[in-house]
Parts: sequence; C-alpha cells; structure tokens
Amino acid sequence: MSIVSQVICDARFCDVTHPLLCVVSSRFQEGTASNPEGFDFLGKFAYNAKPNPADHSDYTVGWVEVELEALDKEFYEAGTLSLQVMAPSDFVDDYPAFYHAKTCAEKPIFDGSLVTFDKNGKARTLKLAIPGGVRRRFRYLVILNCKGYGRVRYTAHFTRDSSSWSRELGANVEGLNTFYLALLIAPILVLCYSAYNGYKLRVVLGFLHPVMRLSINVAAIFFFHILLCAVHFAALANDGRGAPVIYLIGEVTGACARVVFVMLLILVASGWGISHSALRNRFSVLVIFLIFFILQVASVIVANSVDPALPSLPDGIVAYQYIVTALGFLFWGWFLYTAVGSLRIEPIPYKVRLMRVFTAIYSSYVFLLPTIVFVSILLDPWVRERVTDMVTDSISLVAIALFVALFHHTRALKYFALANPAELQAAEETLEYHRL
Repeated sequence: MSIVSQVICDARFCDVTHPLLCVVSSRFQEGTASNPEGFDFLGKFAYNAKPNPADHSDYTVGWVEVELEALDKEFYEAGTLSLQVMAPSDFVDDYPAFYHAKTCAEKPIFDGSLVTFDKNGKARTLKLAIPGGVRRRFRYLVILNCKGYGRVRYTAHFTRDSSSWSRELGANVEGLNTFYLALLIAPILVLCYSAYNGYKLRVVLGFLHPVMRLSINVAAIFFFHILLCAVHFAALANDGRGAPVIYLIGEVTGACARVVFVMLLILVASGWGISHSALRNRFSVLVIFLIFFILQVASVIVANSVDPALPSLPDGIVAYQYIVTALGFLFWGWFLYTAVGSLRIEPIPYKVRLMRVFTAIYSSYVFLLPTIVFVSILLDPWVRERVTDMVTDSISLVAIALFVALFHHTRALKYFALANPAELQAAEETLEYHRL
C-alpha cells in the first residue's frame, strides 16, 4: 500500500509528508492515490444508524462527493482508464476483503459508480449516497482498477444527513463541537479563581508559593487545550476542514496539562511544601514523573500515527494500551501509598484533614486515568473518540477546579506554613488586614 494510503482516512486532512500532522475529524480528505495492487482506500467516515423502513422509502444517512484527476497519461487514452468508486461498510465481509485477504481480481464490487477520465485526465464530480443500517458504522471510500491507474489526485468530502451544525462531523465525533464550546467558560473561571488565589497569597507571603504557581500553570494550559479544541471543532462544523494543526497543538497542550497536574499531585502527596520543605523520596518521585511524561508523549504520537483506515485497533496498539493501563494502576498504588504515608506522619490536625480530603479525591482521579484507557479499548470505534475525549476532559476539569478550591488562599496560608506559630499568627493578621 502506498504511503499516502497509510496516512490518510478516518476523516483526516493530512500533510502526507508529515504523517503526524494528520488530525482527526476533517471531513475533507485530499491526496494522491497510487497503488500497484490496483486499489486504494481514500478515507472513512462514521454515519448514524437508520434502518431500512418497511415502505422502502429513502434511508440515506449522508453522502460523499469525490473529485478525481488522473496524473499519469501513460495509463490512459481518452476514455480508456476508469475507476470503480465505492463505499463498503465496516462489516467483516466488506472491508477486510478489500484491504487484506484477496487479490485485486477477487475483490468484490459493491454499489458504487464507474468513473471515466477524459483526455485531460479529468473526471466528473461524483456523489455517492450512503445508506443507513441498524447501527452506526464507518463507510470507507475505495477506488479500484486491477489493471492499475498510476497516480490519481483526489478530493473527497463526507457529509451526514443532519443539521448544518452536525453535518460535517462523523458520528464518532458528533457533539464534540457543542461540548467544547459549552465547556470553554468553566476553564476560564477556574483560571481566574486560581490567579486570584495566587495573588491574595502573594500579598501576604511576599512571594508566589510553588504549589500555587503550578496550579495556575495547570489551569492556564488546560484552558488553552479546551480553547484550541473548541476552535477546531467549531471550524470543522463550518467548513468540513477544521483547523488540524491547531487541534494537534490542542492535543499536545492537553497532554502537558495532565503531566504538570500529575507532577503537582505527586508533590503534594509527598507532603512537599506542606509537611516539609525537602522532597522525600526524590529519586522515586522523579522516576515516576519521568515515566508518566514519556507515556503521555508516546500516547500523542501513537494516536496520530496509527493507520486510521484500519477497521479496529492493531494488536500492537492494543498491547501498548494494556501496558499503559497496567502502569497506570501501579502508579495509582504508589500514589495512594505515598499520600497515606504523608498523612500518617502529619502531626497538625488541620493539615491531617487536608491530606485526608486530598487523598480521597486525587487517588480516585489517578485511578480513573488508566481506567479510561482500558475502557477505550472495549468501546466500539464509532463512539470511542467522542466518549473518551468528553470523559477525560470533564474529569480533568473537575479535578483541577477542586484542587484550586481546596487550596483557597485563606486555607492555603496555614497549609503552606512551615514556620513557628508566632510567624503564622503574624501572617494571618496581615491577611486579615488586607481583607479589610
């Protein structure tokens, strides 16, 4: 299969020279097909369920519009080169028969259209109606000519039979445009609240405490993650292309937000800045953080480099996700052990209460991270992306907001106090003065 065929599809718009710029959800797919085996997959798109009604009326769920141009004239004289263009479904007997199991001559011909090129290599614009079915399913755009066809430039535009706000989004990402736009206000409020806490505490302490600085950074990075995703999906709903590079940056910022937030949770679980100024178990903390960082980077790379035309996750990717899940649960056990250890040696009652609440909330959050990865393996592909994105970002938002609230500046003054009681009393009086 050609390099182009490997990096396009799954409704992605790609720079085929840089496969990692393939970004999920663009409804336009462009590129150059070229395959000595006589067939190419040009893309896929998820459509809603719509069973065939009893009266046999129309049950079309969408369309794909295809423009083709033959680039190698030696493969045709005017009217002699033709391509069968069709859209097989993700049924086992449809898709793998094309992609893996049979020679070109043995591949079945599904409902589609025969496209003939003129002497200039041009073909008429083709529009295929996509029928519904008993469940959501992917449809794959395929071109076929067993005699070969050289290079063919194509543009494919998939749409659903839906409102203008949803027609450009496949059923696998349906609702993400509304979700990110609706979610956008919450990270703004969390960021403002976090900045306000940092400012009020800085007035009293004379410096910005590292824990507060990290929490502000997490809130800011997460806000930009949600903002970039909202921009992409809003643009996608408007023009069918979206903003692929912006979305890729959004994925990276989302991973950065999780990395920095987990680092912050590890520091607090270790009692750093609360029970003592020195970081206990420095080596193990750094190793755990480094592993988490590497896994986050690897996950972004894997998500954007897997051949999206595959009907199911490759065995290697599934194995990788199981490894990530196992390491995630090991990390959860270590995190819980570390937080409970800090709780046991903490002598001050109000700090004990803090560590109890912190341990209960964030051991649950850390447990959910590998759980989401594991559940994503089990989900059907036409809901996997939408569900995992919504759940991951919703949980992250709640976790960050609760952290900011837990370290409200009036409480954080005591939590961060490593000084003697007289100095703490003086700091509290200063805080009371600034309130007045």
